[in-house]
Amino acid sequence: MAYSPTDICNIALTDLDVDPIVSIDDPNLTAARKCKRIFQVTQDTVLRDNDWTFNRVKKALTPFTIPDAYQNYRYEYGYVYPSDCLKLWRVYPPEGCYNRQDYEIQRDRDSSTLFLMCNVDNAVGRYSKVVESTEWMDAEFVTAFALKLSSRLAFSILKNPNLKNQLSQEYMYALSNAETSDREQYKTEPEEPQSNYAVAALGGVQLRGQSYGR
Repeated sequence: MAYSPTDICNIALTDLDVDPIVSIDDPNLTAARKCKRIFQVTQDTVLRDNDWTFNRVKKALTPFTIPDAYQNYRYEYGYVYPSDCLKLWRVYPPEGCYNRQDYEIQRDRDSSTLFLMCNVDNAVGRYSKVVESTEWMDAEFVTAFALKLSSRLAFSILKNPNLKNQLSQEYMYALSNAETSDREQYKTEPEEPQSNYAVAALGGVQLRGQSYGR
């Protein structure tokens, strides 16, 4: 079954015991306006919460000349950050995805181009892509998505922080179920050790941590 944004919003509103909407685009209905206001960012949040196999892209990265300002970094190769990338999970050599590499994300101060640096020639990226349609989402994912949406609407519509906290906990449970279903349905690769660290730096502020993903 294909789920539209309005369908997903109505599932979320059902959790709040709020009457369903006819369309998420209805400007005259408060519930519809509030759903639409947070729909995209909530969808992106859920997509970023897991390396979903149904939304996974693996492809060779486009080479990018590292700007002079970054030449003293410890990385030799530069690549354009994919324009359709919602979250980058790993960078690895073309000969195998189990040899994940450290990388660093930067934004060129002159051109504002987002790029990444690593020590891998002909690097391949694995990432979650930006999504413009909900029709491909399966029931388990939609269940989690709707719970995330309802947890954010609980205070906005009902001014109920306790319900918000309850729905947030239910979201984590639903997310775990959706992750399990995703792995089983799409036969994902086995887990592997994480790399030592990855660095994300935007606007000159560096964030250091693990390079997450499976």
